Amino acid sequence: NDVLIEPIDNNAQQRFEQILEIDPEDTYAKRRLSEISERVHTLAEQNSRKRQFSERIAKLVTDGEAYFKKGNFISPPGSNARDSFQEVLRLDPANEIAQKRISEINKALSDLVGQISGWLQKAKEYTDQTQYVNPPGANAKEMIDLVLGVDPANAEAKSLLIEMAARAIMDGDAARAALNPEGMKKSFLEAQALGVDPDFVQQKLQGIDTIKRSKGNV
Repeated sequence: NDVLIEPIDNNAQQRFEQILEIDPEDTYAKRRLSEISERVHTLAEQNSRKRQFSERIAKLVTDGEAYFKKGNFISPPGSNARDSFQEVLRLDPANEIAQKRISEINKALSDLVGQISGWLQKAKEYTDQTQYVNPPGANAKEMIDLVLGVDPANAEAKSLLIEMAARAIMDGDAARAALNPEGMKKSFLEAQALGVDPDFVQQKLQGIDTIKRSKGNV
């Protein structure tokens, strides 16, 4: 195809232009020049698309490698190694770099399965002991954060987080009924740390001072 316009001094386009210089009405030369022009335009568009395609793959590989080195295998969503390399394989199924990295990521995730299971088990134990957010280093919230750090969509971890928040609210309500302001504050602030709306928590905390004064008077 390059012979249509290359080399500069010996190509098809130049020959037909020379024919038209001698005979401007030569229909064959006109038709061929038109075909050459259309073909050159088509090739230019194809080359542009190929270049953009290659640049897109190169960018995905670069991003994927950066995420991989940081250990961001599957999180955060949309900006992680697996998403990047899976997109590379969608565009270029034979890409060896992406194939290798996906294999390594899958193995790493497989190794994490047992670890995640252990974190969830400890989170359940701490929940049963009402160690929702305290003490540091031995509470359910920290275990769940570890799980969600490597598996943001983990349904069991999210469900346990909701369960703890509900328990903390119920404990706070029970403390209110028992006129226990310290217990109220502790439980409702735990609920907030577990993701409950701060405005809702502040509403729940209303009345603590009144209870304290009432108990003081008694």
